[in-house]
Amino acid sequence: MAVGLSGGADSVALLRALAERSRELGLVLHAAHLHHGLRGEEADADLAFARSLAADLGLPFHEAQVDTEAEAKPTPHPPSQPKLSRRPRAVCVTGGSGN
Repeated sequence: MAVGLSGGADSVALLRALAERSRELGLVLHAAHLHHGLRGEEADADLAFARSLAADLGLPFHEAQVDTEAEAKPTPHPPSQPKLSRRPRAVCVTGGSGN
């Protein structure tokens, strides 16, 4: 199960809670971070924090970076999509406050 890890309180709490109970629940966890390229050094710090937290928890870490402005421009081709897993039954969960 991939856990979307933005670095914010909600996704960190979700990842920590799932990691704590992963054996009990039979979960194989991965942490995943998508860098949107919009907030400069602050976004770079979020990526570094997410990478470090995953390492501290002993979880595989996946990262992707998207040029959000370029992806938002009209194009005759579909936008690229980062791939977390090639397995057909991968699950991704996210935490968010709705803000």
